[in-house]
Amino acid sequence: MDIALLFAFMATVTLLSIAPGPDLFYVLANGLSGGPRAGVVAACGMSAGLAVHTVAAALGLSVLLHTMPVAMDIVRLFGVGFLLYLAIATWRSSMSTADPTLTAQPARSLRKVFALAVLTNLANPRFCSSIWPSSRSSPTSTRAGRSACSYSPSAGFSSLSA
Repeated sequence: MDIALLFAFMATVTLLSIAPGPDLFYVLANGLSGGPRAGVVAACGMSAGLAVHTVAAALGLSVLLHTMPVAMDIVRLFGVGFLLYLAIATWRSSMSTADPTLTAQPARSLRKVFALAVLTNLANPRFCSSIWPSSRSSPTSTRAGRSACSYSPSAGFSSLSA
């Protein structure tokens, strides 16, 4: 791989990492509502989701998704379904707390915060496997090294946002 392409990719990943999206908003919302501990747990969950994207990129999943459009449609439908679930759950909880005389809802368990963070990240496949220029001829170890390089700025920013 050309070194200029590697630097262009790293710049793209860094810009995508700092752009606000569902991951950042999830971490911020949990940090504000559940305190610093919930924010850090949410950031760790996002990083775990990014690790899954990294492994997928290292194994060449992007090649599979590009050659089989039906597989990419399934990934998109999963993402849409999960984001709809989150929207409906949020809407329903806001309707139940519309009465100011009601007490505050109990905080989510840290396990649930972590699990939802992983799912939120996996439903947003803009990292690693979706943009990495894969090559069928490159060995898995080379793809793994490139993926690990792309994972670093993403994981670091998720941790800083908590």
